[in-house]
Amino acid sequence: MTPYDAAVRSLSNEVLELLREGGWSESRRVPLDEARASLVSQGAPLHAYAEELLHSLDGLQLHNPATGRSLKVSAVDICDWLDEEDLSYVQALFAPSACPVALGARASPEFPITSPTASCGAFPESFFYVAEDGRWLCIDTYWGGAWFFPHLDAALRFALLQEEFETGRVPLTREQCPPGTWDDGD
Repeated sequence: MTPYDAAVRSLSNEVLELLREGGWSESRRVPLDEARASLVSQGAPLHAYAEELLHSLDGLQLHNPATGRSLKVSAVDICDWLDEEDLSYVQALFAPSACPVALGARASPEFPITSPTASCGAFPESFFYVAEDGRWLCIDTYWGGAWFFPHLDAALRFALLQEEFETGRVPLTREQCPPGTWDDGD
């Protein structure tokens, strides 16, 4: 059993229900040609854990009507949102193997999370990365704070159920953020 398989087997019932409602099944496998090309263009690693995760979840937009939270698993879309230097800062903060895999926002099936070139939709509020050991990082789009998760279930519970939204936030310092993300009041 791979580490990703083990992570799926340990998902909570609440998360499994939201995954299934979003179109996921344990047998789902999607091609990764576009995702791989986007990750390569960003210089992001596609390690075994991320590859299995994306084969299973890429392209799904998961939504929890009770919280209004959505998570779009899409290497292509998150890479479209990243600035050139973002990944190196994420890797220094989190893990050298950090792979961008998802976008989070308040969104709905009718008003989905969008790419930067789309004319309508919800803009992402957070970016999600996974390390090769299955740990997760969520960072807000303005680099004001980050959340660290030990495994898939914790990251999905945060993204969709808003668990530890305030209590788990780690403020970031200017040195941990890419240039241009801090407002000096000038």
